Amino acid sequence: MLKDLPFFVKQLLAFAVVMVMILVTGAVGHFGMQRISDQVHQLDAFFPVVDVANEIKVTVAKEQRILMDILAVASPAELSELKRQTAANHSRVAALFTALQEGREGDRPIVALKNPDQRAAVDQARRIFFQKITPEVDRAVDLAGKRFAGEPVPAKEIAELDAGVDRQATRLFTDLDKLEDFIYRDIDHISTETRKTITTGDRLLLVATVGAAAVAVGISFLLATVLSRLINKTIAFAENLAEGDFSSSLEIEQRDEFGRLADAVNRLRSDLRRSFLAISRDATGLRLTANELNAVSESMVANADTTSDKSSMVAAATEEMSANMHSVAA
Repeated sequence: MLKDLPFFVKQLLAFAVVMVMILVTGAVGHFGMQRISDQVHQLDAFFPVVDVANEIKVTVAKEQRILMDILAVASPAELSELKRQTAANHSRVAALFTALQEGREGDRPIVALKNPDQRAAVDQARRIFFQKITPEVDRAVDLAGKRFAGEPVPAKEIAELDAGVDRQATRLFTDLDKLEDFIYRDIDHISTETRKTITTGDRLLLVATVGAAAVAVGISFLLATVLSRLINKTIAFAENLAEGDFSSSLEIEQRDEFGRLADAVNRLRSDLRRSFLAISRDATGLRLTANELNAVSESMVANADTTSDKSSMVAAATEEMSANMHSVAA
């Protein structure tokens, strides 16, 4: 079927195949880069989780400092300021935990935690802060108020409160450290996958490029080979015609330009053969006619010689008769 298509169409098809291979190469590169870009964005979203966890640690440490200030507060006005700082600190911690659970902190996107272990670590740290540390801070405020009211506050109770908050803060830090370990593990996994993607993409791109080049070279070689073979075949046939060999024909079983050229050359060979045969027959006829004319000419020459001899004999006889008549007259 392909051999019957016009040669120009074959060239277009070859060009289309090469273009498809080039597009495939470009697609491989594009999708590889897109995947790498997605993985880099994932990494960009993971690092803020670590930042938020560290900020929670800083805020909890600030809560411990505020607790120490509350236990040592010197005036009700100072206590009111510390209570305001505590409320602001609690709001900030709540916002940070919400950011970890929902995957967004203001306009900054972070990874929403879907791993059960990660969410469990965050939930545990949140419970420790709001169910263990916050009540102890409120209790410290009450103890400071009692102290300002003149009520006795046992030093042992204050020490136990401070130690209890420290223990709970340590547990909270441990849970956040676990969260960071999980996040760094995910970051390492994504980094490994990114390196694998880059390696695989490079290999696929190399294979696609080499494949496209091989296909392009193969198609070019095939077209050049077919074209050269047809041209050489036509040249050999034309040389045979030039040498007077009209017995063969140009066999090209195609319906493209070369097939039409072969049909035209074969028709030319047939026409030339018929013309030369006609000329040969006419030449033979002329030769036979010339031979006949030559024979007639020779016959006419022979007849002329005979007539001349007879005329001489008649003339001699006439002269002899004339002499005899003169003799008689005398």
